[in-house]
Amino acid sequence: MYYRLFGAIQDRIESSQASATSSSARHLQVTLASSATSETSLPQFHGYRGEWGRFRDSFESLITRNASLSNLERYLYLRSAVKGEPARALKTLPVSGSNYDAAWELLRKRYEDTNELVDYHLDALFDLKVIRQESPSELRKLLDDVNNHTQALTSLGQTVDQRNAWLIRLIVRKLDTQTKREWRRRVCEADRAKTFTDLIVFLEQQYRFLAIDSQSGEITPSTSCRLIAQRKRKPAAVLNANEVRCPFCSDNHLLSRCESFKKLAIERRRETVRELRVCFNCLRSGHGVKNCTSSACQMCRARHHTLLHPGTTSDRAQTEHQRTQK
Repeated sequence: MYYRLFGAIQDRIESSQASATSSSARHLQVTLASSATSETSLPQFHGYRGEWGRFRDSFESLITRNASLSNLERYLYLRSAVKGEPARALKTLPVSGSNYDAAWELLRKRYEDTNELVDYHLDALFDLKVIRQESPSELRKLLDDVNNHTQALTSLGQTVDQRNAWLIRLIVRKLDTQTKREWRRRVCEADRAKTFTDLIVFLEQQYRFLAIDSQSGEITPSTSCRLIAQRKRKPAAVLNANEVRCPFCSDNHLLSRCESFKKLAIERRRETVRELRVCFNCLRSGHGVKNCTSSACQMCRARHHTLLHPGTTSDRAQTEHQRTQK
């Protein structure tokens, strides 16, 4: 009888304490929600791989390392910061300060997979949207995305080396034709190995230039594209010496006389010709190889310009081509 009575009393005490703790937690949760880091907004996490690193760093800085908070407060902050799948994962853990470390470790193990995060950011770089025409807003977005993903890779221990040729090439392939041309000219003028920083500095300058032009109304993407299209449609035969513009560097000479173009490797020249949409046989615009009346390659008689012949130096190719044009 005594033990049954003692047990009943003990159950009532524990039930009362649990109810008080739950009530206290609800009160604290309302208080935290109303004050919720008044000076800085609380970061949120929806379960996306790309969000985890930024959420983790922000939450640890604002909440975990905040010595004025108890573990119960930290746990309630964590519960209010996660949404969707991570929120459902924490539902199994009762509201208690002793569960904060377990909750944080649960999220860390689920979302802090270095290999998956590296793959995520690399895929995001490869999937960057191609810019079709000059646009300050599109270029700004590209720059921001590149910076975000490369910084994330660095934080994951993947060094973004200054001479990562694949990364430079990947980003350049996402640029519009005009910006690519300006970048090639910048590289030729520098006359040294290009670096990732060179590209970022160039794109920042290009963005400021386009933004100023866009605001002043002097140049817009639509008018720029229209002028380019008109120039491409204009037959090369009607151009006089004063109207000739190199499509690669914009100076007063033909593409076949362009020193910057001749400095490129053979495969790079071929790729440039495709990007500029000029004739593969004479390097002029307004027609294709099928309708070209110029002579063929002097090295192999194929229908391509001598400067595009594999394994031929630019000086020798130019000499051979000029000799046949006399």
